[in-house]
Amino acid sequence: MKTTIVKLFVAIFAFAALCSCGTSANSTQKDQPQQNVVESLDSLDIYIVINRIIPKSMPPRESMDGYFLSIKDGVLTCYLPFIGSAHGSFLNSNEIAIDVENTPVDVKVTKNPPKRNSYAVLEFSAPSKYKSEVFVFTVEIYGNGNARLSVESIQRDFINYSGSLEKRPEKKTK
Repeated sequence: MKTTIVKLFVAIFAFAALCSCGTSANSTQKDQPQQNVVESLDSLDIYIVINRIIPKSMPPRESMDGYFLSIKDGVLTCYLPFIGSAHGSFLNSNEIAIDVENTPVDVKVTKNPPKRNSYAVLEFSAPSKYKSEVFVFTVEIYGNGNARLSVESIQRDFINYSGSLEKRPEKKTK
């Protein structure tokens, strides 16, 4: 009986020690972001490549190449796929994608936001390329360079994306 109680006590202690190790590793990841994350946020030079699409009412799916969100010098450019329901009609078939081109934005940056695991949260809004709707963006950037985007509009279902903060591609010259 005593050995069973001792074994049980040791097992509980070992389990508690393992759980606390995991917690400190997660908090270290938030507290110690990668250098490229710090540099990108300090200069507000953000380039996120989308690798997963997470629609409101459909299963998540992998993204194809070419979808991104870019903020540089206070200017937003993004091209994101949209999967979901629209609450209005689009006059131009090109309006289905979330497409914003060279639009100045006022970005609110919150570093180490309370009650979130992200390193920083960026919030801003911008009209579509065709000026037919306004998108509200929330971008969470994690210390390891991963990112999660949420996009809302009155005219369509909200949608989420996941991706990664990457080096901005060099412009091709002809």
